Amino acid sequence: MTLGPEEILLLVSRDPEKTAARLAAVRERRRGDARRKVTTDADRLLGSSNARFRRAERTTDSAEASRLRLEAEGRLEDLAAIDSDAWQRAGAAVRRPGWL
Repeated sequence: MTLGPEEILLLVSRDPEKTAARLAAVRERRRGDARRKVTTDADRLLGSSNARFRRAERTTDSAEASRLRLEAEGRLEDLAAIDSDAWQRAGAAVRRPGWL
């Protein structure tokens, strides 16, 4: 039988209920930190995609514009893979055909 670190802490604790509550709080804080990181990364990805689309609109070089649009599309595909529960703006970031 193999015990993990949390189980060992509960076994050696003087107050297992209090220890369990603290461990649950730590787990919840870590989940919150992970959600914030996903949100921050997704926001950055959306911003970089938007910047590439805007640069593609302004450039006069058609090859450069095509490259920028391809990069932006790739970033939007990466955004589609992000869990919508972790990133609330996922629905607003969906690319709608005909907008560009």
